[in-house]
Amino acid sequence: MQRAILLAGVLPVAAQFYSQGIGKTTHTCSDADAALKWMLKNLPSSQDYYGPCTSSEYCTCGVLGRVTLDVSDDYSSPKGFGIHTVEVTSGPRPSGDMTNAEAEAQFAKKLKAVGPGGYDSFMDYNTGFWVSDLDPYIATFTAAGSKIWPIEWKDDNGAQYYSFLVQVEPCMVLLEFMSSQQTTLPSPRYQAPHARFYFAKKQTPTSIFGTLSDGIMYPSRISHFTSDVARDKLYYTKALQTDVLTTASTSGTSTLVTSFQNLVSAAYVQVHLVQRANSNTTGNLGVADFEKVQNSCHDSTVTSDVCGWDQWMDNHYIVNSPPFTAMEITTNFTAMGYKYHAMSNAGGGLSLYAITPNGISIQLNNLKYGGWSPSKPLGGAAGDLCGMGSC
Repeated sequence: MQRAILLAGVLPVAAQFYSQGIGKTTHTCSDADAALKWMLKNLPSSQDYYGPCTSSEYCTCGVLGRVTLDVSDDYSSPKGFGIHTVEVTSGPRPSGDMTNAEAEAQFAKKLKAVGPGGYDSFMDYNTGFWVSDLDPYIATFTAAGSKIWPIEWKDDNGAQYYSFLVQVEPCMVLLEFMSSQQTTLPSPRYQAPHARFYFAKKQTPTSIFGTLSDGIMYPSRISHFTSDVARDKLYYTKALQTDVLTTASTSGTSTLVTSFQNLVSAAYVQVHLVQRANSNTTGNLGVADFEKVQNSCHDSTVTSDVCGWDQWMDNHYIVNSPPFTAMEITTNFTAMGYKYHAMSNAGGGLSLYAITPNGISIQLNNLKYGGWSPSKPLGGAAGDLCGMGSC
């Protein structure tokens, strides 16, 4: 796809930047190099510089496939939203009962089994972007030989919208492109029971994202599958102190929409957690099963506040500079029985990786200590992909 240029001075929403709000998603992957090549070819993106690894990609214990979405031709400006993949090839970081390659194989079978106009629960694990028109992206992915899964839906104001999912192959990474504009989206389409992005009364894409520029992907939503949306609502509101924007329940599907914007003004990207019937997937691996794969690995690996890192913790998204302190948030996690891992980030600040109930983590970045002290001196950032923290 031809890279579009948008001057930083007219960028409509600050959360487009890597350094503010919800700024990136990261995924464990069995072939990060293939993912990097796919993203650079098919997305308006640039490779994300990472000094500890050769060519920002090849590390002592693994491979990184990291891009940031292009938002400016001024590379001294803040980086755009990041999409990262991490492949651990050696070293001590475990994967537990299932490797990422095994999970990807199961995921690929599920996607292959989705019939015309169908949907699978595992497709709820995706990152959503608003775009001015779906047609150029459909053309790009069609030319690249990538399959798309078409969707249509209405918001709570009754407005009609369209979207599609595409896989960053071979990873367990789906991207969703959303718009009101399209002429080439194939049919039949999955008729989504709930809005894929929540618009409050009288809100529109323009009121949220500003004037949409061609060729720009506006990050808008983090979506996760879950086996228990009520459990997750308690975690997000009590442990993380986020706001619930809306909840919906229709025909066996329940959706929780939450946001960090009450805490970080730039964090307009929504978080959707979606629970579906157990039968809404194919194969032997269900959502609850995959949650157990990740959480059992976390339970055996994370042995203290600073010790333990497993490959599934590379499934995370970032929230930059939340206003609560490490003392406040770790007190909440301990009281509710949830684990976390603290480390020093690349800039020397405090990052805390919070393990959510469905096994996916959140990187709470640049926290203030607020009187909290780690049990041992903090380990460094991910670095060469070999570290386990201060163990």
